[in-house]
Amino acid sequence: MPVPQATVDVLNSLLEAEQESLFRFMTEGSPYLGRASVDVRKAVNYVAAADHRRSGELYQMIEALGGEPRPRRLQPAEQFLAFLSIKFILPKLVDAKELLMQRYRNAAAAVGAAPGPAADLLKRHLSEHAGEMEILQQAAEAVAKA
Repeated sequence: MPVPQATVDVLNSLLEAEQESLFRFMTEGSPYLGRASVDVRKAVNYVAAADHRRSGELYQMIEALGGEPRPRRLQPAEQFLAFLSIKFILPKLVDAKELLMQRYRNAAAAVGAAPGPAADLLKRHLSEHAGEMEILQQAAEAVAKA
């Protein structure tokens, strides 16, 4: 049974959103996390690693459905992000996570309630994002108090 191109397009849209997320900058050794507490670094690194993993899973699902994953676009303005502090960027990460969750909700609605590997993947990813949102909100509160 052929997979609708619309499903592949929705998954490619989510792949792009995951790849373009600010979380790709929040890796071990990131200048943003240098002055953050151990707990905040741990929380942000956990979420960043999970986003990276989800990108890979979306990529694999697109290929498994017979689609072609779109490559990440280069963003020349990214170099300026290096000057931001964790106190400034953490609320932006919370906002980015909320936007990504909304994209997943929209994607799940577009794919429909029909059972299948794509729908299952979207449901699992959305659940993971919700758990990570709580972690990020706690980290943002801790940084705001510091």
